[in-house]
Amino acid sequence: MPPFRITFNQVNAATLHVQREFKKLGLWHEESRLLEANVYWDMIPQPDMWDAQGMFIHHSWILDRMLGYKEGHIYIPQFMPTNLSPGTVFSLRDTIRHEYGHAFAHYYPELTRKSQAFVDVFGAPYDSYDPVDMPEEAFFTTYAAGMPMEDFAETFMFYIRRKGELHRRYTNRLLKRKWKFVERVIKQS
Repeated sequence: MPPFRITFNQVNAATLHVQREFKKLGLWHEESRLLEANVYWDMIPQPDMWDAQGMFIHHSWILDRMLGYKEGHIYIPQFMPTNLSPGTVFSLRDTIRHEYGHAFAHYYPELTRKSQAFVDVFGAPYDSYDPVDMPEEAFFTTYAAGMPMEDFAETFMFYIRRKGELHRRYTNRLLKRKWKFVERVIKQS
């Protein structure tokens, strides 16, 4: 099945929608560091991430700079794979919400990447590439179970999508702790 094409206008519309959600939750204001993160429509995705729905550039390597990628920004590829694995994010808006979760961690490291509270809640440091030993119910998606940074970004995405209201079907106490963590750091930002 060929990849799904995403247009420049779709990326802009989805980004504006998500930014309006941020504003309602108190995340989008004059002092917000998230204003530093631009969302770019990426005509040619990174060679080593050709199947990504989106990406946030944490570190700008030489190859990234040669291809025009800049640290601290979000890139949404023109072509989105149609063979997405189970547990990945669900829509263009969700992809942008998720990538903004990574942007939040980048621009607010004292609340996330350098935080002992993050380790206590998510089971390992943000930058750990190893899965955390938690029950399946402690993650919003199977993708979140891959590593703490993805768990945070998926939790952030669900928090934004649900406008801060955790659905009552989520009863796992570890999942609730992650939700409360995201709520707390958003209020502190």
